[in-house]
Amino acid sequence: MIELTQEQMNYLLYTKAYAKTEDAETVTNGTVKSHLIRDLSSDIYDVGVEVSKTYYFLLHNLLITLATKDGNPTKKKGRFLLTEEGNKVLLYHLAQTDYRFTSAKGCRVLNTLLACIQEVSKISPQSLSSSLITLDEFREKFKEFYFLERRVQERQGLVTMYKNDLCQRFSEKNLIPLKVVEDHFERLKDNDEILVIPEQDVELVQWIE
Repeated sequence: MIELTQEQMNYLLYTKAYAKTEDAETVTNGTVKSHLIRDLSSDIYDVGVEVSKTYYFLLHNLLITLATKDGNPTKKKGRFLLTEEGNKVLLYHLAQTDYRFTSAKGCRVLNTLLACIQEVSKISPQSLSSSLITLDEFREKFKEFYFLERRVQERQGLVTMYKNDLCQRFSEKNLIPLKVVEDHFERLKDNDEILVIPEQDVELVQWIE
């Protein structure tokens, strides 16, 4: 399960609070920074660098994702929104944080906190925590799963490592949402750690050693 610093948790909270407005479905780093800056320690030498590090950490771990103003996926940096996994991570940490928010946060943040409490009350701790997995954790678990499955198929004499089948069974075995599995899978593919070979209506998977 991914662990967040207080600043990272607050960044997700402000993303959730300020992403949906009357004219946009997303938020900018500048908007979040303007609210987060009040929470950062006065000992931090460069606040801008610290906020930037937080932003890229959350983006890398698929807790936030780049999106256009109306919420459509994009590769263009600028605007972003909270992912489904990011929301679950936020709820998990809010449910056990000892951080004390001040009334100066404003009604939008306080209303968001109330909404989070209502969401948490509907989710069991087991189901909430079971879906949290970092990219590094996914890489280790999926690689082990992949080679175990391949050894089984090799003993049967026919190796057919299909992407959809692997992701579906990995999702079910580890109680991780399929969308999270597929997102992490695509990240490994983009990093050239996994090779995907199209074959008719399916995609064969090969782990690159």
